[in-house]
Amino acid sequence: MDWFKVWFSSKFYLELYKHRNEDDARNLINLIQRNVKFNSGENALDICCGAGRHSLELARRGCVVTGFDLSPYLIND
Repeated sequence: MDWFKVWFSSKFYLELYKHRNEDDARNLINLIQRNVKFNSGENALDICCGAGRHSLELARRGCVVTGFDLSPYLIND
C-alpha cells in the first residue's frame, strides 16, 4: 500500500496536526476571504478536505460545500 494511504488513515495524523483546529481553519478562511470575494450561496470545492475543518467553516459562511478526501478515516472523523 502507498505510504500516504496508510498515513492519512492513521489516528497519529490527527494527533500530530492537532494544532490545525477550528481556529486555524477560521484564520485561513479569513485570509482567503480578504483576497477572494465570495457570497453566501456560492459553491466551494474542498479537495483533500480531511476531517473537513475548512469545509465546515465555508459552510458556516453560507457556501454550498463539496469536499472529498482519499481517507475514509478522516472523512468519518
